[in-house]
Amino acid sequence: MKVLILNPGSESLRFAVIAAAPPRGDLVRGREVLSGMIEPIGGAARFSVQKAAGRILREEKVPVKDHAEAASQLFARMHWTPAHFDLMALRMMQVGTCITSLCESTIRSSRALKRWDLAALHHASSVTVFLAFQTALRGSVPGVAIFDSGFTRLFGLSRRPTPFQTSWPEA
Repeated sequence: MKVLILNPGSESLRFAVIAAAPPRGDLVRGREVLSGMIEPIGGAARFSVQKAAGRILREEKVPVKDHAEAASQLFARMHWTPAHFDLMALRMMQVGTCITSLCESTIRSSRALKRWDLAALHHASSVTVFLAFQTALRGSVPGVAIFDSGFTRLFGLSRRPTPFQTSWPEA
């Protein structure tokens, strides 16, 4: 099974492709095949791709004005098709307890996007990248969102604010 992992940042789009055995429940284990990034977003960006062993496969400058264009450039330059992946995973920054899935109503909800106080710069770009890849993959590759809030819940931290906030945002 091949998994495309997308990690949009405020000024970057990082990605990795892993080869994995079929998942057991929510657990997926695998090895990295390649990884790369486009950054900084907002002008002349560096596009780099490397094998898991660190060998650089390509490095070039690309014009990238926003995350939608970064996603488009990445997909086109890698010559990816839906046949290349079995699953697409998108990392979402910490969203407290208010968002637990990236469903159609969440994507369409500008109110929800504006209410995510922590790491708010990342959320619109994450949704943009997710939608761009869903379109490029013609909806034929299942997509999942990985929320940092799930990570914090694992350690019992979901109700503790960070030093940068006084309370968790609620939906």
